[in-house]
Amino acid sequence: QSKDDNGTGQPLRQARSGFAGSGGNVFQSNASTFTVSESSAPNKVTGLTVLSAGTASVTLRWISPGDDGEYNPLTTGSNYIVYYSSGNGHRGTGCAPCYPLAAVTGNTGGVLEAGASYFTFAQTWAQYLPAGHADAVRSTDPVTSPRFADTQSSTSVRGLVVSTQTLAIASVTVKGSTNATGSTGATSINPGQIIEATLTIDAGTTAGEFFFVVRAQDESGNLSPASVVYATASAIIGASAVTVTDTIDPNATTILAETDLGGGVASGGTIPPGALDGSDTMLRTADTNPPADSAGVDLVGPAVDITLGSGKTEFKKAITLTFTLTGAALAEINSKTSNFALVKVAFFNGSRWVLIRESSFDGTTVTCQVTHLTKFGVAIAAPASNLSQATVYPNPFRPTLAAQSLQGITFDSVPANTTISIYTLAGDLVKMLKDDNGDGMVAWNAKNEDGQDVASGVYFALLKGAGDTKTLKVAVQR
Repeated sequence: QSKDDNGTGQPLRQARSGFAGSGGNVFQSNASTFTVSESSAPNKVTGLTVLSAGTASVTLRWISPGDDGEYNPLTTGSNYIVYYSSGNGHRGTGCAPCYPLAAVTGNTGGVLEAGASYFTFAQTWAQYLPAGHADAVRSTDPVTSPRFADTQSSTSVRGLVVSTQTLAIASVTVKGSTNATGSTGATSINPGQIIEATLTIDAGTTAGEFFFVVRAQDESGNLSPASVVYATASAIIGASAVTVTDTIDPNATTILAETDLGGGVASGGTIPPGALDGSDTMLRTADTNPPADSAGVDLVGPAVDITLGSGKTEFKKAITLTFTLTGAALAEINSKTSNFALVKVAFFNGSRWVLIRESSFDGTTVTCQVTHLTKFGVAIAAPASNLSQATVYPNPFRPTLAAQSLQGITFDSVPANTTISIYTLAGDLVKMLKDDNGDGMVAWNAKNEDGQDVASGVYFALLKGAGDTKTLKVAVQR
């Protein structure tokens, strides 16, 4: 006879969860249907713990049960079945968010607590719908929670879409204690031995909280019972890398399919004819853990690595990149600035993020033109408070190079409203510049006040901003 896990020795109240069937308990998942013959099934798994979680993976630990009751080992042909479902996005049965009952805290859900120990396996995988949720009307099976049995409270639930992974006993790591060195390849696992396993979990394009339960399955196919309480563990699983490949026709305009990078950022763009000498492919891979912000650059959402199948990194003509913002990314932008001029595309040069000065933002989409490929992301420009970090690039400036000609010379990391006076070595004034839009960047196209190209040579730039002055040298090589 199965016992509950609350130490009372009293049978749990059975909920009308829709998982009952004739000839044993039947549990439906999106992978399989399991029928349990309780008379010879393994006992329940206990001690479930998340050891670590990361991008598309989680490592779990649990204590193996006995077979045919409490004392017999699980032998060759036996498995552990890991059940999991996410409370984020639309990875339940259509609600966003939706949580297993074992995760309910009061009326809001979301955080596992001591109360989770009151839920049987079947009840764990009944979906809790917050009050007023649009999908609540689709719930048809109220379940009385054992936790609230004294008040006969109930909540609307429905079955979650649950994923499963089956792990043969030979594939898991078996330990005698938590500090022992484990081994794999077991043909028999005794009750009480510690089991560890790392699973690959596809979180999609957005990291999310996943909930886990483990059951044992013996060599005859019998599963540990569904009518007892199971430990439930949760972990934040990082988003899987999203990669999209576009075929580039050198004789026609190539439209880059808009791709969701996660976090409310989508990547797109166009490549004009003649940008490459021949056909090629472009690969765009989401980077949900991009390099840290650089001075004056506040990155928003994930970045994207852009490469060509040929290995080339430069285009003969400028291509257009677009980043469409929604959800969390757009909310972050709006919370930090109302100045559209501060929203830019930035590229990573191997050591720091560099803003693309001529980026434009229309309130939802950030657009820029580039001739080189690297890692790109959306960023908010943060003007400096003084001139201590002011810099100029590219230096020297070579206008015969397509990438440099497109962007010109940039004075970066300057305070808003900084003025810059360009002089020859002889002290003649060449050009006056000013940071007019407050983005902390000033452009010079290497022309004088008359609009003529300046000659090759070295020039002095006198910067004045925030009550400070600084002189930089910049070279032009034609």
